[in-house]
Amino acid sequence: MSVFTPSNVPHTGLGYFNLSRVGANEVWFGEWTSDNNVSTGDQTVYYVGRDLSATPTAATTATYDVKGINDYQTNGALLTGTITANFDGSGGGTVGGSLTGHQTVSLSNVGISGATFSTVNGGSASIAGGSAEASGAFFGTNAAAIAGIVTSNVDRSLDTAFGGSRTN
Repeated sequence: MSVFTPSNVPHTGLGYFNLSRVGANEVWFGEWTSDNNVSTGDQTVYYVGRDLSATPTAATTATYDVKGINDYQTNGALLTGTITANFDGSGGGTVGGSLTGHQTVSLSNVGISGATFSTVNGGSASIAGGSAEASGAFFGTNAAAIAGIVTSNVDRSLDTAFGGSRTN
């Protein structure tokens, strides 16, 4: 992670943005709140990037050092963890791993389809032990970066965005 940009000052009429860039990649993830308080429900997590990766054509495993953001205004720290992508060489595979800090976010066998992954394609996700949905994408040459979101099925204030760089 090369740059984290906290925002404790509102952008007039737009709310509060906290975002981070993934290494030198044109990939970003973050959190927006209307009033600097996720408990009011006006919060969203997001990721954006350019240069979606081509899916590896050979079976391979990629490991990512990731950071995550949730309720930065209250917690003042990023989640940290490792995510592993197991590419099957034919456009599929699975993603798994976790981020920890003030809460735990877990991904288990989340299905890969091309340059994206989602619990819609299989697997599961959880935040603080409760069920969640996950989605994201791989970016850059050789899937150099990953970014995504995990959204709680119960409590929006737990929603988390994450991103990271490949370490192998």
